[in-house]
Amino acid sequence: MGIFKRWVESKKGKTAYRYIRYPYHGKDKWESLGKVSEITKTVAEAILAERKKQIRLGTYEIISAKIPAVSEYSIVYYKYIKEIKQIRSYERTNSVLDMFNKNYGSKRLNEISSEDIDKYKELRQKEGIKNSSINRELTVISAFFSYAYKNKKFFGRNPVSEAGRLEDHTVKERILKPDEEQRLLDSCNGYLKDIVQIALNTGMRQGEIFNLRWDWIDFENNFISLPQTHTKSKKERKIPLNQT
Repeated sequence: MGIFKRWVESKKGKTAYRYIRYPYHGKDKWESLGKVSEITKTVAEAILAERKKQIRLGTYEIISAKIPAVSEYSIVYYKYIKEIKQIRSYERTNSVLDMFNKNYGSKRLNEISSEDIDKYKELRQKEGIKNSSINRELTVISAFFSYAYKNKKFFGRNPVSEAGRLEDHTVKERILKPDEEQRLLDSCNGYLKDIVQIALNTGMRQGEIFNLRWDWIDFENNFISLPQTHTKSKKERKIPLNQT
């Protein structure tokens, strides 16, 4: 630990540069401060003291981190959810991030403010997008910033959390009454009736029903066992079977 002077040779000759050295995570960290002619020893001592203070308070990573642009880190996040997390909705995520990048892709992650998120909401509203759909987009953007924060590419509060979601007055779908269920089934023919029957009695998703296999069904214990490769959550799910 200390202050050092190093000579750097170039076509113009040798130039002396001021360096400081300090321990960080069990290793010596060397930092160039500039030319000796521009950085005095007193200034170097002050910077060294500040680095030691930052390390002690746990703020050094924030100072030293290289914050990527939104468009740059979007590529990293997209690869993560597609190849590592293997989230089925990765195409939807990519579409949302592309839309966000059109307006804010050139900004660095730490430059995105809650005001930017509010402007994004206004922009999407002017394009005729429903509040419920915009809120789903904000969920994707919020997850993107959370991932960047976890990997120390972004520091501070999540701008989506600060801006908040839009009010959504979308009427929730109601549960069908028994007579309505029967009318629905009576209007279905062939395999469509089987699909609707399974949906009504199990609550399975469309994709889960379409990919259903006989060997996933246990008629002795009355349940369907969906493997993790065919569920949205990527976790095995057991669905009880009723008498119907």
